[in-house]
Amino acid sequence: MRIFLIGFMASGKSYLGRELARLAGFPFLDLDELIVQRSGLSITDWFAQHGEEAFRQYEAEQLRSVDAFPDLILACGGGTPCFHQNIAWMNEHGLTVFLEVPTELLWQRLAAAGNSRPLLAGLDQGDLEQYIKERLSLRLPYYKQAAVIFSDSTQDAAARLCEELRAAGVL
Repeated sequence: MRIFLIGFMASGKSYLGRELARLAGFPFLDLDELIVQRSGLSITDWFAQHGEEAFRQYEAEQLRSVDAFPDLILACGGGTPCFHQNIAWMNEHGLTVFLEVPTELLWQRLAAAGNSRPLLAGLDQGDLEQYIKERLSLRLPYYKQAAVIFSDSTQDAAARLCEELRAAGVL
């Protein structure tokens, strides 16, 4: 079973994905890390050299390449579901799980991370909160198409998600 973790940046997709993979005994991939590995460019460099549209196209291609893995936990980028019919593709080729995190917690995590993400470059603390609210409102219609909406951002979230997926017969 392929499980696609989706959600806003800093929602914990990579952290929770690694833990979930460990608990479920599945391989784990981070789509952004896969893109960096295969292209030789950091995400920031992709955006700077080629622009967001070229990045989103390459991202869609790399997403579809995971079809070769029958069992996998994949942490997707925050924008992945929102472009090139990716959410529909993921729903057809596995189980999508939206990690729903309160806006305040996203803001805290992203503020602590500084400008390490290309879409946040140059934003001050005040602009960051507005950016999160605006971008999240645009992305929620895609995120809400996930088969599972998981709203637990505690330390034990991966264990709880694993339990829920096992109870549902997914794992």
